[in-house]
Amino acid sequence: MGDGGGDDGLDAHRRVLGVTREATIGDVRRAFLEVAKRAHPDVATSSTTTTRRTATRGGGGGVGRGDASFRDAVEAREALVRSMMYASRGGGGGGGG
Repeated sequence: MGDGGGDDGLDAHRRVLGVTREATIGDVRRAFLEVAKRAHPDVATSSTTTTRRTATRGGGGGVGRGDASFRDAVEAREALVRSMMYASRGGGGGGGG
């Protein structure tokens, strides 16, 4: 499902967070917190953190899998929330004068 091209970028973001198209802003935020608990460098297990630190100190930004997961989650949350807020305003915004 989802082969259509309408909002494939948002579908990818939804997959990162594990939410559906029907998700609310609250659902997206809760899903992000769950992913962040597992992937954030300050919260992840010590063996994973050591690997990440080594990868990032070597100058390979995004090389450590946990870092990439966390960054992907942050981007997904921002894109989905921004899209939902834009849609709730009627999409086109004209000016408030």
